[in-house]
Amino acid sequence: MNIIDPLSVAWQAVSKQLFQNFRFGKWFALGLSAWLANILIGNTGNCSFPFNILDVLLNVNSKSHSSSGLVPQWPQFLSSASVPGQATTPDISQALGGFSAFLGVFGVILIAVVVAALALGLVMLWVGCRGQFMLLDNVLHDRDEVIRPWKEFRKHGNSLFLPFLLLGGGNIILIFAVVIGSVAFVQVPGLGSSVEGWVWVVLGLVCLLSFALVVLAAILLMLVREVGSVWMYRNGGTAWDAMKRIVALAAERPADVFLYIIARIVLGVVFWFALVIVGFATCCFGFLPYLNSVVTLPVSVFRVVYNVELVAQFGAEFDVRVPETPAIPVIPPDAAV
Repeated sequence: MNIIDPLSVAWQAVSKQLFQNFRFGKWFALGLSAWLANILIGNTGNCSFPFNILDVLLNVNSKSHSSSGLVPQWPQFLSSASVPGQATTPDISQALGGFSAFLGVFGVILIAVVVAALALGLVMLWVGCRGQFMLLDNVLHDRDEVIRPWKEFRKHGNSLFLPFLLLGGGNIILIFAVVIGSVAFVQVPGLGSSVEGWVWVVLGLVCLLSFALVVLAAILLMLVREVGSVWMYRNGGTAWDAMKRIVALAAERPADVFLYIIARIVLGVVFWFALVIVGFATCCFGFLPYLNSVVTLPVSVFRVVYNVELVAQFGAEFDVRVPETPAIPVIPPDAAV
């Protein structure tokens, strides 16, 4: 697989589509498609939860948070000090009292925020799956349309949404289960020291296996997003058909698929540094949702064209490049009969 020549092709496409016959309207219209597509790669602006849930989990019972009423602590029956030589297992009344205290006002607010965030995340994910095809279509044909591709690629986007929902949701559940279980195992007084050594070995193996599954699922989602969407655009199949074709392609040409993954990861890291630099260079305006996709539109166009050039090397069924229309020769007036 040639990963060098597509760089110049992508750069020429950026120059032609965005800087020749420069139009602000095109940047903002195409930037909308880029913003929707970038939802699938996490580049949508500096949006975050009102608080960091993982930070809360990893800092329970810490001294820096002990005086804050905004950060939930472990229930009292779990954080009570242990007495040397005495079992730390709480009685039922302590457990019920601590659990009731934990499920207070803050617990209700926390649950409401998490549910609202999950609902918003699902909607954004659904929109982003359709935006993936909108941006691809606009860049391939040098257009800046919104309504037509939004309607045209409805089935494509809905089909792509399912793998992201299942694999992405499974990843999130697995990560939270491992983090919460590990933190609880370490933080509960006396629990870590009262178990056998083999339990720690099993816990370590579970963490390693979970990490491997998360990485594998993330790579598969990346391939479905970048390679599968191109295959779906070209052949009109479903996302599950695209996943089957990707697995078969990995078995047929493992070296090329591996090189493709490495090239995309390296380029992704470079792009993230570029996005951060642009964000700070614009006094953080470049971090605002949608506006950041407009400011960094050359990066999005470059990424799409480069990916199309790479994926086309997998075969004709992955080639969605639009051939250049040859210019019609102009006949001089004096040469006309």
